[in-house]
Amino acid sequence: MPNLSAYAASKAGVVRFAETLAAEVVDNSIDVNTVAPGALNTRLLEEILAAGPEKVGKHFYEQSLKQHQSGGTPLDVGAALCVVFGLL
Repeated sequence: MPNLSAYAASKAGVVRFAETLAAEVVDNSIDVNTVAPGALNTRLLEEILAAGPEKVGKHFYEQSLKQHQSGGTPLDVGAALCVVFGLL
């Protein structure tokens, strides 16, 4: 994800943190999960589109535009996944 290194690194960091935390608390019968529901149409997507292809890269901009037009994954899907995991 050219020009979005902080965003990409933070996503990877959250996943690695969850994996490490899960290993640390497994003996206490605590489960730790992350949820990756897919491409959501959020404010970040609007910011990417507003920045334009010259700042986020042509390929990523075109992918983002296609996602915006298709609707992406509905926000309630991500929320529902969190509720389901919380009940397990």
